[in-house]
Amino acid sequence: MDTACRVRRALGVALPCALLAAGVSARTIEAPTRDAASTPRVVVKLHPDGAPFTPAARVARLAAASALPLAYERTLALGALVVRSAAIVDDASAQAVAERLAREPQVVYAARTHRVHAQVVPNDALFGQQFYLRASAAAIRATQAWDITTGTAAIVIAVLDTGYTDHVDLAGRLLRGYDFVAPADLGNDGSPLNAQGNHRDDDAHDPGDWVSAEDLAGRLGAIGCPLRASSWHGTSVIGAVAARTNNGSYLAGVDWKARVLPVRVLGKCYGDDPDTADAIVWAAGLPVPGVAPNPSPAQVINLSLGDPGPCPPYMQEAIDAALAHGITRAIVAAAGNANSASAHFPSNCAGVISVAATQVDGHRATYSNYGSRIDIAAPSGGGPAGFLALVDSGTTGPAGDSVAYRAGTSFATPLVSGTAALMLAVAPGLSAATLRALLKASAQPFPVGSTCDTSICGAGIVDAAAAVRAAQATTGGRARVLLVEYYNASLDHYFLTGLDDEIGLLDDGVLLRGWQRTGRTLEALRADVADAVPVCRIYLPPGTGDGHFFGRDPAECAATLAAHPEFILEDPTFFRLYATDRGVCAAGTIPVYRVYSNRPDANHRYTTDRGVRDAMVMRGWLAEGDGSDTVTMCAPAPDAG
Repeated sequence: MDTACRVRRALGVALPCALLAAGVSARTIEAPTRDAASTPRVVVKLHPDGAPFTPAARVARLAAASALPLAYERTLALGALVVRSAAIVDDASAQAVAERLAREPQVVYAARTHRVHAQVVPNDALFGQQFYLRASAAAIRATQAWDITTGTAAIVIAVLDTGYTDHVDLAGRLLRGYDFVAPADLGNDGSPLNAQGNHRDDDAHDPGDWVSAEDLAGRLGAIGCPLRASSWHGTSVIGAVAARTNNGSYLAGVDWKARVLPVRVLGKCYGDDPDTADAIVWAAGLPVPGVAPNPSPAQVINLSLGDPGPCPPYMQEAIDAALAHGITRAIVAAAGNANSASAHFPSNCAGVISVAATQVDGHRATYSNYGSRIDIAAPSGGGPAGFLALVDSGTTGPAGDSVAYRAGTSFATPLVSGTAALMLAVAPGLSAATLRALLKASAQPFPVGSTCDTSICGAGIVDAAAAVRAAQATTGGRARVLLVEYYNASLDHYFLTGLDDEIGLLDDGVLLRGWQRTGRTLEALRADVADAVPVCRIYLPPGTGDGHFFGRDPAECAATLAAHPEFILEDPTFFRLYATDRGVCAAGTIPVYRVYSNRPDANHRYTTDRGVRDAMVMRGWLAEGDGSDTVTMCAPAPDAG
């Protein structure tokens, strides 16, 4: 075993060593097994029958009547019996056993056991001061949402703002973004004039947006900029949505795992809205002239910015294009801080989720805009309590990590963006329309006596827990996993994973070099969904491919390993999909195509896009599967709402 693999095993990071580089040997990843204590059981209450049978004997009689293998475990305080069964391997099979037993005449009730947990409360040092995350009528109930999910690294949230600082509480959360600030005096970062005649560059760091007396003596003074220190606005917004959580320091973010794409659109004094429009297009994964393609398109775009007035047509065009492209499911924008019902963009653009701000007591924040265009509200600073946020301590350039109390609809907005990301973690196939509808329908009502109501502050205060539950319900109880596709150009290899640790290392590009997201994902079913087919992950060692193969069912996995004993089974159930019926997918599912490179360094690619499959075949790859359309597996169909 190579040194890197030994180190990663010691750290408890389960990764295929093949990702390190071609020619590096792999280790076997053992499939997890359940012990008796972790396997679900069934609790059965029996009608009294007057017979002098022991509980074990009564369970034996129930086993005979139901034709199920049952074993008595213990009796609960009020007489119900805890029963084990060899027929139970997961939650779904436990539910099936319970339903079967409930039909027996001697059974009062039968129900599967569940795991209960203490409500997730992170250990971040200042979490106690983040009132807006609490489970209360005026907060977003993030702690209850975290009992369901803390997010997934497969989801990308783009934050279009002043950029970011290297705050320690953002470490490991950021993807490589872009600086769209075109004018040099606004950019303030010394970037040279580029071939397009502007000062955009690929570094989204925030150099500071202070305005000095010297600045005011020039163009910035002529357009009314105020004298001010650096705001570090982007760092605060990113921290609200995705600060490193449960790490014992600073703050908690709404989403613990999503990756953040920082996109700089605000500089000294202001940002130019055409730059913002271009940035929206780029963040969504669409091309922008003169800018390198974005390999990590965002499912959620946060816009904690704006200006009074109607939505400009170029801004609406950018938003329409971003949503139509299909990857972005939520564009969330601040309603504005003018205490006004007047028009404010981009929050009034069609398709945008417009966010007003409330206070710790549930009243409308006195600065927050309001009106019929507001979709939803979220807590921010003002009134009795401020919004604690990450900042830098510098008044001009970056000087060191810090926190500060802030206020504004800018900070209510990332709470909604983070909630949208949590929703997509459990239901990645949600459409933009369905996500928006669920977000509003699940909002909690404004507290009695609030100065907000549904006519001026939207549907209510965002309820992260209720929103996640509503999203989860759309899957019919079949838990989903979003698989992210990567490509290594030097190897001409594709790789697919839904594991957060793998995604993090691939994105960071330090230990695992040369891999980039392709912008494509595959929605699959989680390994514990019993009514779908297990898909195994097999590693092909150096000399046989140095790549990965996903067997579409246990039979293909077994046949592959039998034919190639040198191959390594990494996981017998990496995820689950549905089987085809001779190449035809059932209603509610879509085809998954598999193509094979047909080279000694064997590699496979998996896609639900027929056009991608056909393009790979034109390159000489071989299509594998059933029927005239060569379909390998079937995936859950995305929401068409």
